[in-house]
Amino acid sequence: MRKKRWTWTASAAAALVLAGCGTAAQGGSSGSQAGQAAGNADSKPVVTLTFGFWGDAKEEAVTLAAVKAFEKAYPNIHIQTEFGGPFNQYFTKLSTEVAGGNAPDIMQMDYDYIEAYAKEGQLLNLKGAKGINLSTISPSVLKSGYIDGGLYGIPNAIDCYSMIYDQNAFAKAGYHGQRVSWGQWAAILEKVHKLTGKWAEDDDENWQTFGYWARQQGQHLYNASGTKLGFAQSTLVSYLNYWANLRREGAVPPGTVTSLIKQAADPTDPMVPGKSLAEMTWDAYIVSFQSEMTKPLGMALPPYQPGGPEGLYLKPSQFWSIYSKTKYPQQAELFVNFLLNNVSAGKALGLDRGIPVSSTVRAALQKAGLSRPEQQEFTLTDQALKVATPIDPPPPQPNKEIDQDFGNMVQAVQYGKETAQQGAEQFMQEANDLLQNGGE
Repeated sequence: MRKKRWTWTASAAAALVLAGCGTAAQGGSSGSQAGQAAGNADSKPVVTLTFGFWGDAKEEAVTLAAVKAFEKAYPNIHIQTEFGGPFNQYFTKLSTEVAGGNAPDIMQMDYDYIEAYAKEGQLLNLKGAKGINLSTISPSVLKSGYIDGGLYGIPNAIDCYSMIYDQNAFAKAGYHGQRVSWGQWAAILEKVHKLTGKWAEDDDENWQTFGYWARQQGQHLYNASGTKLGFAQSTLVSYLNYWANLRREGAVPPGTVTSLIKQAADPTDPMVPGKSLAEMTWDAYIVSFQSEMTKPLGMALPPYQPGGPEGLYLKPSQFWSIYSKTKYPQQAELFVNFLLNNVSAGKALGLDRGIPVSSTVRAALQKAGLSRPEQQEFTLTDQALKVATPIDPPPPQPNKEIDQDFGNMVQAVQYGKETAQQGAEQFMQEANDLLQNGGE
């Protein structure tokens, strides 16, 4: 078995959200196929469906509100919620449930995991499902849920990487949301730090952000077959050194602070109490951040690499998937359709999970009026759509362990236990070993 030198717990990556396009009428209890399925389900005895999802406290609250709206509309179906907490914690719990054959009937699924769960036979193929109205979702958006010709997840939202920052603090440094290069961004962070005495940005080193960095070098996290890493060691070293330089300048926090962060917008995140002033994360988090903070936040596209290809992409922030062993597939489809297409559910969920993929729900939310951070999400989406390039294929199955190893390696470098060169070399060696032969 391979031996690991890193023993720190990896920082959790952020997680979620944003939107797509499409046309058609509202699903739920309408007269569509989904509506007809609702009538059939409504005639059956009361059943209980389990529903697993991740998120922060706000996302838990809005999800419970949507569940309540569903149970009011369909009193013959009870939803037993299983809130899994932050992203990494949720998937740790889900993997245990799947191994025990008792996964939730409906589960929130992520792009990085959907292929593995589908190929292991844990997800129901929803291609041709009559209980879910898919006509409100853009075909290009829906395509992300297909694996080997089967539809194993219905995208609920799409999001992209963004820079969320303290608008007033960065304005003092001359930054007003314009897109800048990585070098320019570092200079801005150092200036903000000198002006405020605070960390200008969280130390946002993680596997996900590095993937964005690698794409700007014309490289990827994995090769096309998923059997090897898809980037050069020098690319990873340059990434680690970029953040190491910012740490030395005091522009980002030390590893002792970064290692404690559980999730974006969580109380452990130094940006929430104003100890740091920016964070690179999924755009939907601006809603959670702004709800916890009094100072106005700005939002911008993340830095670019001069002369390099565009690294930005739109990602399904999450899917709704159905457990392959559910006893109630029809009712589960009805619930997924309600979350996607019902306006009351859409209003309950708001934009905490991103801009809805359903054209009907999206239009209803815009008509009802948006808060400032919600409008910022819509605006950033429009900007991203103009430059975004296609997303990489879903990662290979060892991605979860590689992600954790990457976080452990980053913390070793942050703590000064490894140089960037040493950490990158050891990480790539072990990751390629895992990809090629399972680490044996």
